[in-house]
Amino acid sequence: RAVFAGLAAALLATAVVRRALRPLAAAAVLAGILYLGLVAIGALPPPGLLDRGDSHRLLIWQQAWALALQRPWFGYGVNFPIAFAMPEGDVIHHTHSAYLAHLVLGGVAGLALYLALLALMASAALARYRRDGNFANAALTIFIAVHGAFDFSAFVENAGWQWIHFWLPLGLMAGGELAAARADEDRPAPAAAARA
Repeated sequence: RAVFAGLAAALLATAVVRRALRPLAAAAVLAGILYLGLVAIGALPPPGLLDRGDSHRLLIWQQAWALALQRPWFGYGVNFPIAFAMPEGDVIHHTHSAYLAHLVLGGVAGLALYLALLALMASAALARYRRDGNFANAALTIFIAVHGAFDFSAFVENAGWQWIHFWLPLGLMAGGELAAARADEDRPAPAAAARA
């Protein structure tokens, strides 16, 4: 579900940027607002997505926040065995939030480094969009930022399934930038093209 939230945010942002898709984006947002309004006033039954979809996230986030407050500056370190007790006796071993994971494991310093990485990604994506109108890197950055709010752990741990949702988009962005730079190098300078 966190993947869908990230994907929806990226697609919505892309639709807003692409003029031809703006009416579709506006209609989707209005439909969502109307639906939530009808659920809020009791005209429609809630879909149960919050009950199923939170997967104890609110309880996990409360416990993660309490841990972060105990060691706010540098956290517990990447080898800290994260374990959050659930009411049914289950134990969850990750924070379901990249932001909280970096705060718990790396403290304010770790979270600041993670946010700096996201800011660099956003800056590069915005520069690419301004340069040639390519919004793909911005969409990937939005996906990572939104998805990371609801899932993941820290990205300095052992390689796992969640790496594909962070490092793969980041690698695609880097590859796109390298390809664009090579294309710029191969393109003749305007003065040289005019002489030819």
